[in-house]
Amino acid sequence: MKKLFVFLFIVMLCINFTGCTDNNDDNNKGDYNSKIVGTWGLYKDWYDGDYEYYDEGEFTITFKSNGSGYACEDEGYDYGEDDRAYFDWKIKGSELYIKMEFDDGYSRAEIKSLKNDELILLWDDDDDGDYREYYERLD
Repeated sequence: MKKLFVFLFIVMLCINFTGCTDNNDDNNKGDYNSKIVGTWGLYKDWYDGDYEYYDEGEFTITFKSNGSGYACEDEGYDYGEDDRAYFDWKIKGSELYIKMEFDDGYSRAEIKSLKNDELILLWDDDDDGDYREYYERLD
């Protein structure tokens, strides 16, 4: 009988160890909707093999929990009365869809990484190839 309890104990240990996953994974895809909420600052982008770096606050994007958001750029674009470009957003799997207020349809980006302090988006432009944006959390 003692051997049976030892055997069952060993089986339970094996099940517990093999059934566990890493709950500290910062890139948990099931949590993208809540992790993306906040303000992010673009610090670099990559296109055609070259990186371009940005000053803090030069371009920011804010995702609100209600599926709306806005983008701000320090220079170059006049988005209107309050210098914000408003959009709606949604996430399906690891894809982010953004519909700007002045566009007819949604633009799609693949979320390559979404951690507590970094967001990496891969935009696929049929004409120009791939374009990556690297953001850091500002709030």
